Amino acid sequence: MAVTNSNISNFLDVVDLIPQLYDPEENKFNVLSREEIRSLITRTDARLKMELKPYYGSDLKTSVPYATTPIARFGNSESGTILLQNAAGSATLTVASTLTTTQVYQLKFTSATAYTVTSDLTGPNGTGATGSSFTTTDGKLTIPSGIFNGTFFNGDIHYIKVYAHEIALVHLSSLLAAHEILNTIYTEEVPDASATAEKYFDQYIQQIRALQRGTAFLEKGLTSRDIDPIQLDYEIDEYGVDATNYADKDYNPRTGY
Repeated sequence: MAVTNSNISNFLDVVDLIPQLYDPEENKFNVLSREEIRSLITRTDARLKMELKPYYGSDLKTSVPYATTPIARFGNSESGTILLQNAAGSATLTVASTLTTTQVYQLKFTSATAYTVTSDLTGPNGTGATGSSFTTTDGKLTIPSGIFNGTFFNGDIHYIKVYAHEIALVHLSSLLAAHEILNTIYTEEVPDASATAEKYFDQYIQQIRALQRGTAFLEKGLTSRDIDPIQLDYEIDEYGVDATNYADKDYNPRTGY
């Protein structure tokens, strides 16, 4: 059966916003597992997709899947890094154009040169070595030999994040998921958790409204939509002031968002 996961962001994107979710010294998730974070992203992404559907349609995927700079796990024994592209431009981390699912590939070294690859979505994806090019079992990621920089040690772990949605959407997705976690699930050990949750949500609202207003755009084009005037019920007090209780403090009755 084909994988149908369509999350926009991944668990590491959420950890970037809430570092307390992950204990780098123990290399474990203390509050939510990566699977639980992914499940929560699925739910919060539903709102993001719903709010953008009238403007961009139901398919928000980018036509050019991509990877971001690989990340070395905190606590690796050696300082080796995996590059997005080498200095000569002759070796580049390559994502297949057929990629349709955002996921995180974990490279775990079993020696100074050999490594295993595991996806957080599809599981084991084969074994490779730094001296030769390697393509994951699912065929979605090619790791050339020229992007390994420095030395590696048995047990070292590196993460490669690949995306099927453009980076602006990834940021919106992670903001909304982080807000949900801070607001409903996790508040311990996070300074001013409620204030941080509100800050993330405010950022989300500002950016989603910019996309709805047309003051910001995604790379993919707008879909055709109804631009008839918006009808809004409102209340005027005895002094002639708009006293309507709008959805939130930034709601603009002139535009409807």
